Amino acid sequence: MTLPFLISPPGDTPVILEGLLPASPERVFRAWTTPSEVTKWFGRATHRLTSAEIDLQVGGLWRFAFSADEALHGAYLAIEPATLLRFSWMHERRSPEGVVETTPTSQVSVSFEPRQGGAYIRLVHEALSGDTTRFGEGWSISLASMRELVRQERGETCQQVNP
Repeated sequence: MTLPFLISPPGDTPVILEGLLPASPERVFRAWTTPSEVTKWFGRATHRLTSAEIDLQVGGLWRFAFSADEALHGAYLAIEPATLLRFSWMHERRSPEGVVETTPTSQVSVSFEPRQGGAYIRLVHEALSGDTTRFGEGWSISLASMRELVRQERGETCQQVNP
């Protein structure tokens, strides 16, 4: 069973996504919290991570870099293995002149629930400012890539959904 990811209307805040991934909550949690896994599914195919750093403890920092000049980063606020992951979120860009711009801090909560056929996840990205349409699109693309990753591990195939 495949469920749609984006639940909230495009542009609304908070951005809410829900869906079923064909893997256990433990496997999906590991995909969220292991650097080598995150770089396989996070972002668009044309805008992939070059590195991921994760200090998986409450207060621990995480950083996902697209390049030397663009990264996402934050701190873990709550961790319940295979059940809940909550973290702060900031987007940072460095201009060619060396000026660093950082978005206001927002927060992401991801819950994992065992269901027949896999892990049902609910992602809530809140305290966003500006146009939130890109967040819904970005998270939808990333979660579709994660679904493809775990399907491939199970020997299943589906069409590429990550533009």
